Amino acid sequence: MKICLFLLLMVCPVLIVCGQSNTATMSQNGGGNTGNVNQNGEANWATIDQNGNQNWVAATQNRNGNRLNVDQNGTGHSSDVGQDGSDNNLMLRQGGSGNRNRLNQWGGNNRLELTQDGDGNWADLTQTGNGNASAWQNGADNQLNVMQTGGQTARIYQSGSSNSTYINFAN
Repeated sequence: MKICLFLLLMVCPVLIVCGQSNTATMSQNGGGNTGNVNQNGEANWATIDQNGNQNWVAATQNRNGNRLNVDQNGTGHSSDVGQDGSDNNLMLRQGGSGNRNRLNQWGGNNRLELTQDGDGNWADLTQTGNGNASAWQNGADNQLNVMQTGGQTARIYQSGSSNSTYINFAN
């Protein structure tokens, strides 16, 4: 049996949950925050917490058993996250102002964790297969690009200002 549930909360959050046993929760405190969660499949779980002003998140999970946690504190953050596969885990934390990211995982058993503290940081992480990535950016105007395919592991730490890292792993 397929169930589709549409929930509208507060100012702009939209939760679209299609399938069985999917869970999505969203909490927003402040003004002008926008959130959108779209889940297709079974046993997916998503939690979005936004505290501050003008924060934006769009999250999509397809297939089964995916876990997503987004925590944005501050002003002007934007997050575009997607998981397409099974048993993927993604955790995102942003503090400060104006941090942006695009995070994607395809395949199964991927683990991705990103923490950005400071102002104006950018992260673009893509995993295909069953990889693991952990990244931390502290400071201002740092840029991070990671693309990995297969069973790869990447751990990145950037601190300070205007640092740039590009990593491309492939099997």
